[in-house]
Amino acid sequence: MTIIIGATKLLSDQPGTVRAAVLLTSDKILPNPLTDVSTVQSISKIYQIIGLSTDYFVADVFLLQMTSGGGSYGYSFNMKFAKLGIKLDAVQGPAGPQGAQGPAGTAGPAGPPGPTGPGGVPGGPAGGDLYDTYPNPHVKGLVNRPLDVVTIPGSDNVLFWDGAQWMPKKLTGDMIGPAFVISGFAANTPSVEAGTTVALPGFTATYSAPPPDTATLADTSGSYIVTPGAAFNSGGTFGGIGYIYGATETFSLTAVKGSVIKVSATNITWLQKEYYGVGPAGETTAAFITGSLTGFLSASRGCMWTTTAGATDKIYFACRTAYGLATFWVGGFEGGFNLSPASPIAVMNSHGVTENYDLYESSQLNLGLTTVTVT
Repeated sequence: MTIIIGATKLLSDQPGTVRAAVLLTSDKILPNPLTDVSTVQSISKIYQIIGLSTDYFVADVFLLQMTSGGGSYGYSFNMKFAKLGIKLDAVQGPAGPQGAQGPAGTAGPAGPPGPTGPGGVPGGPAGGDLYDTYPNPHVKGLVNRPLDVVTIPGSDNVLFWDGAQWMPKKLTGDMIGPAFVISGFAANTPSVEAGTTVALPGFTATYSAPPPDTATLADTSGSYIVTPGAAFNSGGTFGGIGYIYGATETFSLTAVKGSVIKVSATNITWLQKEYYGVGPAGETTAAFITGSLTGFLSASRGCMWTTTAGATDKIYFACRTAYGLATFWVGGFEGGFNLSPASPIAVMNSHGVTENYDLYESSQLNLGLTTVTVT
């Protein structure tokens, strides 16, 4: 390692002759380098005067032209400076004290983005189609449609939308193909008069994909294999004097097509008649009701009918007393009928069932063609 230790000033009033030599500690006395290398001969004499060893060497040479005057000692001389270097092979000394921290440098450019860190564990209440809290919420719906979270699904169940919620359900043929249904099932005579005996009642049935493989009719009298797609009959007899107003018999049809089983039911109901028509003023008897008026089966008081009253006729209406008082409407106006003072009147039908009836009479004669609504 080379260290510059100072400069040597060469004094000479005659070129090539050294009169004195001084070792200087500053290496900044002369800023301009000397390019004339012939002065090295003078530099070699410095070693003899100041006793420098050959461990030193001349690093650079400088020349200064100076003039000094005044008195008997005035003269002109040249000043030469030699910048010396030294070769050191010494052990490095201890580090000096740390200097004060310098000002912060300008920020360097941003480095490339680092790798994405691992995701955190979510927490808090769940929303949307989920309920409970994170990290273990539960599903309560699909696409904002509710999910049955109560029913435990079976091993053969699928998730099925029943119109109100998603629910576990066994998959059937109706769900994956054209549905097989009993589209119509009825008795040939669904209503009969109270007390009527019905033997071997007939039925018809229709299907969405005819015919079923098998069909069975069941009622209180038994069970009967019937021909699919054709009219059929029960093998029983129903009704009689004990079948008063409101009695019913239920008949059940079971149709099988492949693995699909469909069941439909229908009733035969026993009812009473209502009566309407015309007659002379003041009629009050059961015989007039059943013999002179037109009867029709009805399950309630409400009805509408049309009749024609001549010059001496009034219009009459009779119904079960159990229905309560009737209200009459003619041409959009309410009224026009009076309850007969003979009511209630015991009336026996043609099957031997007796029931009380109320008889109503129009207020006016000769009403002609009249449509009456009863409520």
